[in-house]
Amino acid sequence: MLNISIILPVRNPPALRQFLREVNDPSSPIYRRVLTPQQSAEQFSPTAQQYQAVAEFLESKGIVVTRTWPNRLLIDARATAAQIQGAFHTPIGLYELAVRGTFFAPEREPT
Repeated sequence: MLNISIILPVRNPPALRQFLREVNDPSSPIYRRVLTPQQSAEQFSPTAQQYQAVAEFLESKGIVVTRTWPNRLLIDARATAAQIQGAFHTPIGLYELAVRGTFFAPEREPT
C-alpha cells in the first residue's frame, strides 16, 4: 500500500499571479491584504464540485481517500501500486537507494 497526495491545480492562475503582484506592491491599494483561507479557496482553488469529482474518481478506481483539505488543493489517499498505475496510466517503478532503502515512484510525470 502506498500513501499518496494528489495536488490539484489552482483555478485562474493569471488572477492569482496578479493578486500576488498587487499584494506585494507598496503602491497598490491591496498592499499586504490578507485573504482568509475561505476567501483564498473561493477565488483560487478548484470548485467544491471539481474537488468532489476528483475524490469520486479516486474512489471509483479503488483508491481510498484518507483526508481532504479545506483549501481544496490537496487530497490524501492510500492505494496499491497497481491501483495507482491503473487510475493514472503511469508506470510505478520500484527503486533502491543505499541510504534510504526501497521506494516506489512513477517512471514519468502523470498526465
